[in-house]
Amino acid sequence: MLALVAFLFVASCYAAPQEMGSHVYEAEGDCFDAFPSITRDYLEGLKKVKKLPENPTRDFKCFITCVGKKIEAMSANGEFDFDTLKEITVLITGGEATHDDAHKMVSNCFDVEHDDDCEKAWKYIECKIEELKPYKFSKGFCPTCHE
Repeated sequence: MLALVAFLFVASCYAAPQEMGSHVYEAEGDCFDAFPSITRDYLEGLKKVKKLPENPTRDFKCFITCVGKKIEAMSANGEFDFDTLKEITVLITGGEATHDDAHKMVSNCFDVEHDDDCEKAWKYIECKIEELKPYKFSKGFCPTCHE
């Protein structure tokens, strides 16, 4: 599944994966205007093949950052929200990752550094992809994903 959703954050108050998926979907919609080269069809294509672009464009990286900020997993000044990222990690794995597992995964990726928020968010995603490899994604987390 699109690792964008893996990174892209959701406020921890969203208890159900379906609610998280809906929140991410809405945030994506809010960010399309700022990054017109990224379209719903493009994202759905990525979700369908469950793969990110190998060489993402700047617009793609910044689109991810935009969504992350909209759902408050990244602050306006580029700081990650540890608790939100931890909760998302548990929920996107359908609970397969325990809170302790999620804490470790987020800790392993949390301190990525970059002066540019778009690059910082992408570095986090690259790290998180590696951390999530042993887990399956919860189908409910991505209501628009195809099998």
